[in-house]
Amino acid sequence: MKYKSLLLAYANGLLTYEEFVLLRRRPPRVKHKYRARAFSLPATSAEHCKDLFRVEKADIMRIIRLLEMLEKPKLKGRLSISSVELTDDLQQPFLTRQRMYLYAAAIANETGRLSHGMKIFAFIDGTFKQTCRPKRNQRIVYSGKESCHGLKYQAITAPDGLILHLAGPFEGARHDAFTYLESQAESMLREKMEEVGGQFRLYGDPA
Repeated sequence: MKYKSLLLAYANGLLTYEEFVLLRRRPPRVKHKYRARAFSLPATSAEHCKDLFRVEKADIMRIIRLLEMLEKPKLKGRLSISSVELTDDLQQPFLTRQRMYLYAAAIANETGRLSHGMKIFAFIDGTFKQTCRPKRNQRIVYSGKESCHGLKYQAITAPDGLILHLAGPFEGARHDAFTYLESQAESMLREKMEEVGGQFRLYGDPA
């Protein structure tokens, strides 16, 4: 209760002096300290690993070997990270010209004339994840379309379910066109086309 309301209730005899003093006291502010910890696969338990990635811990290294990913790939800006952390870049060794043709053929077989000659090899789409209402800057993460607060992500997915690129999070108020430009998916796709020497396309619903 506000101080004026408490004072008015005490003056009218609705509260005793002890009750007035007790209600007037403000609860102590609790400071929440959050410390971000670097992810370490060896230090992660098998159960927690499956909760995070929906695969067994031992299968992650097996997936890396099957995808022929480099152990210490070098990124732009001379940044070097482990292959376990490298999961959101279209410049992957396994995404070869042959594999992209296989993806395009699989989509063409399912869609028929709808994608005839277009060489669609993957799908691009965004998703919205609802969050609690923040105390500050509520408008930034509020989505009028979803009528709630949340964050947006954008993913490029292959026909076999493999996520080729994941961008985000973005503010919930942002339009899908903004997330597409901010993710730099188009520039990465152009670099991939120059690498494989062919023209392929992504399919996405109208924003």
